[in-house]
Amino acid sequence: MAERRLAVFGMPAFDFAGDAAPSEETRQRLYEAMTLLAAACIEQGLTQTAADILAFLLRQPDLSVTARAAAEDIFADLESRICPRVIYDAKEFATDMDLSAMIEYALDTLEGEPNLTLAQRPLGVA
Repeated sequence: MAERRLAVFGMPAFDFAGDAAPSEETRQRLYEAMTLLAAACIEQGLTQTAADILAFLLRQPDLSVTARAAAEDIFADLESRICPRVIYDAKEFATDMDLSAMIEYALDTLEGEPNLTLAQRPLGVA
């Protein structure tokens, strides 16, 4: 189910039911897509969802330098504009999430917001 949903939203497909972990390339593409989704969430006023996604990403030790820089910039800007409790809750939320659970959460967000689409631009490019 998740594989089809990933493809619909332009995220790389991965079989979460299998035993193998996603490749490094697949993980990085998923992280980049989630970073773009967080930015789109902010534009639509979904700040809690954006904070949740960004807090998760910033906990990933294998997040690429480019994606980390983008996520940190977006998170810092968001942090300066919203209630500190939202940030605290997002950080708590992120501690209990793994990659497959966070992707399901991101996909649920995309499906629940018809005006929300991932920008088709590389990270670091405005």
